[in-house]
Amino acid sequence: MIYKRTESLVFALNPNNLQLTVGILIFDQVEVLDVAGPFEVFSVTRLNEDRRWKEPSPFRVILVSEKVGQVLAIGGLRFTPDVTFDNCPDLDLLMIPGGRGTRREVNNDTLVKWIAARAHKTKLTASRVYRFKSPWQSRIVGRT
Repeated sequence: MIYKRTESLVFALNPNNLQLTVGILIFDQVEVLDVAGPFEVFSVTRLNEDRRWKEPSPFRVILVSEKVGQVLAIGGLRFTPDVTFDNCPDLDLLMIPGGRGTRREVNNDTLVKWIAARAHKTKLTASRVYRFKSPWQSRIVGRT
């Protein structure tokens, strides 16, 4: 059942059957599971389970940060971005995680403007909900 839903989602987002680029935003004090969970799901997804080890995922997953250099997540885990805002390729999906760092980053105009601009170009932009309302929502709604 999950296989069919994944296949339908991938086809709906990507009828040409090209690899979709998923960008996961990272920032200091990001929640580890909000980055690692989507990263694992997208990177291990296969449309044909019988060919799991012969075919790549239909998703290319990259970590995106405002600046070059490692990002310190909650608990001390370090993430290294693949790209920065300046050299980020076009994204099909943008994942915006939560964590303590959102309390500071929601006031980061550079980051908020980047998210708003990217949200116009992606097929799907998703944010982790914190306390029933995303801290990004009030900052981005007026900008999209």
